[in-house]
Order: sequence, then C-alpha cells, then structure tokens
Amino acid sequence: MTEMNIRNRIETPGDEPAIRAVHTAAFATSAEADLVDQLRRDSDILISMVADTPEGKIVGALVFSPVTVEEQKDLVCAALAPVSVHPVWQRQGIGTRLIKAGLVALERQEVEFVFTLGDPSFYERFGFSTELTKLFRSPFSGPAFQVLRLIPKTIGEAGGTLRYASAFQILTS
Repeated sequence: MTEMNIRNRIETPGDEPAIRAVHTAAFATSAEADLVDQLRRDSDILISMVADTPEGKIVGALVFSPVTVEEQKDLVCAALAPVSVHPVWQRQGIGTRLIKAGLVALERQEVEFVFTLGDPSFYERFGFSTELTKLFRSPFSGPAFQVLRLIPKTIGEAGGTLRYASAFQILTS
C-alpha cells in the first residue's frame, strides 16, 4: 500500500479506539493517547483528523486544540499535538499530508497562530519557527517549541502567556 492510497478525513464517531491505537503505537508511552482522550472528554478539540486506507484502517491521526494568550484573548490560537503515524506506515508522507490538511482547515476557522512541539527540521517545512516563540511564555518552552503564524495579516506583534487546554497537564506533571 502506498501513501497515495491514503485519504485524510475528519474523525467520525467510532474512530476513537483506532486513533488511540495509532497514538499508542507511535509513541513510547500512552501519554499522547491519554491527552487526546482527555481533550475529547473535555470537548477541547478544534479539529481531529485521521489518515486511513481504502479499507478504512486508520494509520495516522492528529489533533488541534484551543490555546489562549492571556494578554490577548482576541487572538485565535491552536496547539498541534499529537501527530501520529503508525510505525508500519511512517516515512511515506502521511504525517505531512495530515498536517497540511489540518492547517488548511484551521485557516478556514481563522486561527492566527499554531503552536507545537517537535523536531524543528521537520516542522519548518510547514512554516513553523522557534524564533517567534520568544514572544510567548509557555510550559513547553525550549528548543522543540515552535509557532506558525497562520494568518499573516495579524496586526501588531503577538505575545504573552499561553494557556493550553487543561488536558495538557498530563504532559507537564
């Protein structure tokens, strides 16, 4: 099966167990899968997308959740976490296609900034940068913390203290 046979779609009811299985397979612990489950229980998911085969097997998943900038509550921001591709399906462009589709969906929702953690050399292809993160205070600050200014027309410089959905406490405790 090649990457070309994979389609991206919004999560639908009943996908939850398969999404959890992908997140669990892709990471060393269940923390990311637990995060997604809690975001779902808290109704804190902006977009949940999956990549599946023509037979309906989910092989990749990603989630965007809301982020608030305390000093600028009018900014519309999101967190991208996690992005997972089942190890058998990795290195075929599935994660890249999921991220691109997700960012297009966020643009339609007029999200201005997207924050993520990960390898800068991977995320820079989508426009993410570590430079702009210096304007924000986050529990995830560090070399893997990145931001994408999704809507360039945003007036002025943003900055401030980021507040993630409460489910992210799983990752900081």
